[in-house]
Amino acid sequence: MYRPQRFKVDDIDLLKELIINYPLGTLVSNHEGGIMMNYLPFLLEEEDGKLILTAHLARMNPHTKLLGDAPVLVSFQGPDRYISPSWYKTTNQVPTWNYTAVQVRGKASLIQDSQEVDLILDRSTIQFEKSNQTNWQYKTPEEQRHKLLQHIVGLKIQIESIDGKFKLNQNRESEDFKSVCDNLKKSSLTPDHEMLDIMLRTSK
Repeated sequence: MYRPQRFKVDDIDLLKELIINYPLGTLVSNHEGGIMMNYLPFLLEEEDGKLILTAHLARMNPHTKLLGDAPVLVSFQGPDRYISPSWYKTTNQVPTWNYTAVQVRGKASLIQDSQEVDLILDRSTIQFEKSNQTNWQYKTPEEQRHKLLQHIVGLKIQIESIDGKFKLNQNRESEDFKSVCDNLKKSSLTPDHEMLDIMLRTSK
């Protein structure tokens, strides 16, 4: 990922926060047959003091045949937004796109043990229900759970590097930056307020 210095983010707490708040990641791996990609909701966890990503996917997914001890990349995207030149105070400008992204590299391994996969499902449900402000619990009948586990496998990625890129008008004049923030503040859209929040937090 191309990361100019002014957009580069290495604050691990901030990068972890983005993954937790925007857990749908793009899993990418390269093989002899080409590039394989899938979208998966990930959990960011710790194991033996090291960060890992865990997820689950359908056993029938062709990607499962390619992930044994394989190097992978997972991309997460946070708030993003088109920025119109009409929001700038200075003239003769062009449009841009603000965005936040985290790229994780590591080594993937499949989890076949049904008890381990069951625990991943349980932890995933707890985390995502909490984020959703709901309280459904993963307590399905034993027979139903057994059938479910027959059709999925777990995935664990040992994280080797995490890189962040937050392109948030840091290259603009302060008056332009403030004007963009003021326009986002007027919006009634939740994604715009998420963009505003991350812009204000990272500008300090």
